[in-house]
Amino acid sequence: MGKVELDIPGKPIGKARPRVTRRGITYTPKTTADREKLVRQIYAAKYPDRDPFTCPLRVAMTAVYPVPVSAPAGRRRDMMRGCILPTSRPDLDNVAKLILDALNGLAYEDDSRVCLLDISKRYAREGEEPHTSVIISEIAADEMHSEMG
Repeated sequence: MGKVELDIPGKPIGKARPRVTRRGITYTPKTTADREKLVRQIYAAKYPDRDPFTCPLRVAMTAVYPVPVSAPAGRRRDMMRGCILPTSRPDLDNVAKLILDALNGLAYEDDSRVCLLDISKRYAREGEEPHTSVIISEIAADEMHSEMG
């Protein structure tokens, strides 16, 4: 079975809504466009000759957030241990949307191929930099039945 793994450096960001100018022109905000471009570049550099997946897919993502420097030492320690999870923005579904949309046509024909999506967020552990890890893997039909109960 095929599988690809990516690590996108930097604080996770969510896909922003399209903006509209006074003239009625719709555009994608720069931070979203820049991050989507980075995701595509990382994928293309790591998998230059890989054809897009055409089968049902499982995508697992972990968004790793920086521990706030303003947090008291005890709270910071608990954040790094995973006892306290990030409940701040960006929303996790928007982080996933940005990455899934960025990989459209590159890692897979279309993100409609994603049948299982496992996403989570946590704070960075000691010495770990903020990033988003992504694993895309093929799933067989019999796996779907066992996953879906």
